[in-house]
Amino acid sequence: MNKNRIEKNARKVWLLISRENKQWEFAELQQATGLSARDLHLAIGWLAHENKIQFGHRMSGSVDVEYYGLDINPYIG
Repeated sequence: MNKNRIEKNARKVWLLISRENKQWEFAELQQATGLSARDLHLAIGWLAHENKIQFGHRMSGSVDVEYYGLDINPYIG
């Protein structure tokens, strides 16, 4: 894995989130992007470092689910 690939995957995730502005669960992001869990975690970490992604929690029945959403800064790279 190299920085260019991580950044490319982060851009893929960010574009998806920005195109469909909703709260995404990890499994939904993984399915929609086709990234492995490892690659998606790295991409989310990149976006978090760049302050491009929001983290939150919501209840799904009795389960607390983490979700990801778009931060207010629409620029990456």
